Amino acid sequence: MQALAYSDNIYAVKTHVLQEPESLIEAAETAGIQSPLAPNMSLALGASDVGIMEITNAYSPFANGGARVTPRLIERVEDASGNVLLETEPEREQVYDERYAYMMTSMMKQIFNPQMNDYTSVTGHSISHLLQRPAAGKSGSTPNDNWMIGYTPNLITGVWVALMTIRRSTIKSTGKSLNAFGFSH
Repeated sequence: MQALAYSDNIYAVKTHVLQEPESLIEAAETAGIQSPLAPNMSLALGASDVGIMEITNAYSPFANGGARVTPRLIERVEDASGNVLLETEPEREQVYDERYAYMMTSMMKQIFNPQMNDYTSVTGHSISHLLQRPAAGKSGSTPNDNWMIGYTPNLITGVWVALMTIRRSTIKSTGKSLNAFGFSH
């Protein structure tokens, strides 16, 4: 639990080494990841490209008792008189045992728990005093970017901040070349 609170990634890698490489991919796909993931040791560190919306949504089973929830951009629309013009219901699919979701949430709450501080501070220490309700989350970083996915019982939010420069590049995929403008860190 402390390793997760500190974002001490060596334990994620060690856990991944003790499992079949495909098991992490299966767990990610169950959570809703659709991007291709390579079965290598660096996958435990987030070494595959997954967009912020996709990874944020993959946390929904942990926030919803094991149920994956399809994101909704519009929940309800009313006219000026208060008449409901549109109302949507979330699409839910139970993908994990509720007990596993509870355990993950319990561990991810610790990133905001200053009582976990020991050889370093928990990753959410700088904002933990601002929280007014139970919250859980996970953060990550490279030399060029930072991300945070957090959730409360009612909301999941993902934030990605990166140093980006625009450059012209050649992308090779499935044997074909394509000139494209891309972002690089």
